[in-house]
Amino acid sequence: GLFAIGGDLEPDTLLYAYSHGFFPWGDEPVIRWYSPPLRPVLFCQQALKIPRSWKKVWQKQNFTIKADTDFAQVIYYCAALRRNNTWLSGSMIVAYTKMHELGYAHSIEVYRAGKLVGGLYGMALGAMFCGESMFHLENNMSKVALIALHGFLADHGFHFIDVQQMTPLMQSLGAIEIPRRVFRAAVGEAVAQPGIPGSWQTIFSFPAVLLSQSKQQ
Repeated sequence: GLFAIGGDLEPDTLLYAYSHGFFPWGDEPVIRWYSPPLRPVLFCQQALKIPRSWKKVWQKQNFTIKADTDFAQVIYYCAALRRNNTWLSGSMIVAYTKMHELGYAHSIEVYRAGKLVGGLYGMALGAMFCGESMFHLENNMSKVALIALHGFLADHGFHFIDVQQMTPLMQSLGAIEIPRRVFRAAVGEAVAQPGIPGSWQTIFSFPAVLLSQSKQQ
């Protein structure tokens, strides 16, 4: 899926890349731009397949979920806690932080007793959310963030979450792979929508009924 090498991480470059189905990944100082032949996505208007083993996590609801309240801490943990991290470099952190300040990059945070215990961040363009990275300090808390994000995006008419690479977790939740040409057409349709510009901090809410509406395994 490697399409190009070089360029920069300025806002205009990132916006152009994401709106055409590309994402950056690679060591400093060389930036690599990818568009895999098969792209895994989670469609927002299709219920997630939430395993029964997670049911107790949701029943307790002893956590708080927020958006865009601590982007810096989320991206820090995403970089620091990944083994063999070779892509979320200092320049990447600076670039996505700038995109957050511009209202394009967003974080979902999970708190327990006031402590950040999991989360994720990604880019939102129109009705598309491009997931970049997740982390957890307690079991299942990154999954909590993802499921909350999916419910929020569904409520606001988003089309899909681009998960970039298929993993067992994404597959278990119902992600499917679509051909590059189909994905790029879907990107074109999604970015033409108004989306949710600016910070999500004051409008984010987690639908408590999400579990009952989702499929059980």
